[in-house]
Amino acid sequence: MINNQKLVFIFAIIVGFSFTSCEAPQDTEKIRETIAASNELFMEAIKNGDATALANLYTEDGQILPQGGDFYTGKEAIQKFWANALENKKNTITLKTAEVGGMGKTVYEVGEYEFTTLVEDVKTISNGKYIVIWKKVDGNWLMHRDMWNDNPPLQKPE
Repeated sequence: MINNQKLVFIFAIIVGFSFTSCEAPQDTEKIRETIAASNELFMEAIKNGDATALANLYTEDGQILPQGGDFYTGKEAIQKFWANALENKKNTITLKTAEVGGMGKTVYEVGEYEFTTLVEDVKTISNGKYIVIWKKVDGNWLMHRDMWNDNPPLQKPE
């Protein structure tokens, strides 16, 4: 039979192991600042049509999940996607982070975007929402999963 002292000792060991395996919450304000700096690089790369710079913001096994499209996995596939999407166009994007959270080496970002494309004097504007899962790799926060979808066009009341 187990006495109360042994039971308390076993419980303390179990609790101790569970706390050592959990990682402390991140300093979300510092991470938010880091993500904001990366988002500035993302917006600049879109404006410059620089698919290589965009791909470098993702992890090696990063993945994008565009609205109505396939999975694009890995930097090479991501670079090809962005090169095709930005080809022969003048683009701008504005990102607005609404929320950042997470623990350990993984955080998430939720936000809104406005994407403007100009092709032969025809301007198209779309806006929507996105979620990015960021992963810390070699001390740097990189996009690991990136998913977005457009909001439907505003309907005029009848």
